[in-house]
Amino acid sequence: MADSAQSLPLPRSLLTHIPDEAIQQVLLPRYDGLIHRARASKPEPESESEQELVRELAALLVDVLERLGSYALRYLRSDVQGQLDELIRDELSSADTTRKLALRHLQRSVEVAGKVIELGGEVLRNLPDAAIEGFVGLGGSAWRLDLEGDLGDDDLYGFLAWWLSLCVALESTLGDLDDLTYWSRRAIEGSRKVEASLPRAASDARAVGLQLRAQWAWEDWDEQDVEDEIEAWKELST
Repeated sequence: MADSAQSLPLPRSLLTHIPDEAIQQVLLPRYDGLIHRARASKPEPESESEQELVRELAALLVDVLERLGSYALRYLRSDVQGQLDELIRDELSSADTTRKLALRHLQRSVEVAGKVIELGGEVLRNLPDAAIEGFVGLGGSAWRLDLEGDLGDDDLYGFLAWWLSLCVALESTLGDLDDLTYWSRRAIEGSRKVEASLPRAASDARAVGLQLRAQWAWEDWDEQDVEDEIEAWKELST
């Protein structure tokens, strides 16, 4: 792959957007270690080994969200297209049928990731900055309790396990073909399940968005805005 940040594997590119290089130097080795252990062990779905890796990924994602806040989704949105372009170029330049199929699977998985990111953007659209920071960034400590617990929610675990497979597959595009085919297969299998759950997730996301809009509707109001609203209600009641 090219050396530009946009063409880095999708999860790694998000880490590079963290402005504090000292924090990058802490989080990137954690990410590399996670990828290495997953690639070496190839854990069975829902095994104790996979659960441990999924919890570690969840903790890492929370750390990233806490540091990037609302910018995380914006960066991911632009990085998804760069990742797709890179995978398409790689597929077109490859003469190996097995590799082409694996890359095609990865393209489809990244497209699903793009749908998930757009769904997250829909929740946060038109919200005041304070609400977005509270939901994405400052709420990280609450998320950490949920994500590092027993992960008993099947949809949450399935999503994180799929994201783990996608991470490892994207990091394997320049490595061993067997690793690439194995993890791209895991990723496409997971993406089908995630995509099937999107209609229900979209409904839940819209409900969350409405709740947040109602909760933060007056966050940016000043005293004059309050007086104007009171006067408007007085006029309607007379």
